[in-house]
Amino acid sequence: MKLGDVVRDKISGFRGVATRRVEHLNGRVEWQITPLSLNETSRRGMVGTDAQPAEPREFDEDRLEPLGPASVPPVLRE
Repeated sequence: MKLGDVVRDKISGFRGVATRRVEHLNGRVEWQITPLSLNETSRRGMVGTDAQPAEPREFDEDRLEPLGPASVPPVLRE
C-alpha cells in the first residue's frame, strides 16, 4: 500500500484515498484516509445534515486493504 491508493477499512467498510502515513517509534503504522466523495460518505452515514464531506479518518495499517490506485488528477503548483 502506498500514498494515493484507494483503500478500505476491513472492519467499518470506510473507503477513501490514503493521504498520510505515520510510522511511530514503536513500529506501529497509521494511515489517514480521506473519503472519495460526498456521495461515498453519505451512503455510509458519515455526513452531517449540512451535507459537508466527512473528515479524514486514521486507521492502523493492518485494518486496511488496498483497492488500487486513485484516479486523482495531479495538483498543479503556481
